[in-house]
Amino acid sequence: MVQGKPEWEVKVTGPCSCESLNIKLSCAGFQSVTTIDSKVLSKTGDECLLNDGEPIDHGDYVFKYVWDTSFDFEITDAKITCS
Repeated sequence: MVQGKPEWEVKVTGPCSCESLNIKLSCAGFQSVTTIDSKVLSKTGDECLLNDGEPIDHGDYVFKYVWDTSFDFEITDAKITCS
């Protein structure tokens, strides 16, 4: 609990064992009472950019936020490269 509100953990899992970058999430209405580093999650309008657009190798990318209820993020766009 932070400021009387629960802390939520978000885990974004890549769809395969490839590198993902420029991952964009729908986040209309998303809020947090704590500041989230803009390199972790930056919000512009109703869209959020994950990891400053930098590559996320196969595996999970995790960040946390604090709000009364959980928020359902949805991946709207990403570039996936496999070598």
